Amino acid sequence: MKWAVLMVWLGLGQLLFWIGWPVLFLTFRNSSRVRVIIRHNDEILFVQPWYSAGQWQIPGGGVKANESHTQAALREVREETGISLQANQLHQLGRPVRVRERYIPFQATLYAAELSHKPRVKTAQLEIVGSKWINGKNIRTLSLPDSSSQALARLEKQ
Repeated sequence: MKWAVLMVWLGLGQLLFWIGWPVLFLTFRNSSRVRVIIRHNDEILFVQPWYSAGQWQIPGGGVKANESHTQAALREVREETGISLQANQLHQLGRPVRVRERYIPFQATLYAAELSHKPRVKTAQLEIVGSKWINGKNIRTLSLPDSSSQALARLEKQ
């Protein structure tokens, strides 16, 4: 039963995403956003937002007014996963990049955090429908949004 409710919620999110796409485009185009790779050993944490096109992605979101990119990264990780990171755990992966996801262009500042222990993930119930740790070798099997792909590519280069 829980699985059926989750699938309906995810389907509703995808439907609303595409219905509301024009508003999303006007709201988020050319915005400043962050993405954070959270690693434990050979695994990376991915989340699945309910309002997306059904893709898994690394945690992240928008930068609020009067908020630094680092503060936004820490806040978004905490909101989406329940994981509280410290600023000194974040390592910026080069300069911000211009990306286009679902035809919406924005600038993304990319970060990585290596954790010594695997934390319990507590996803934001309304925003995130799932989370999973994926071994780095299996990531290539996922269809990822542009910002997640670019962050992972930058991480590999380091």
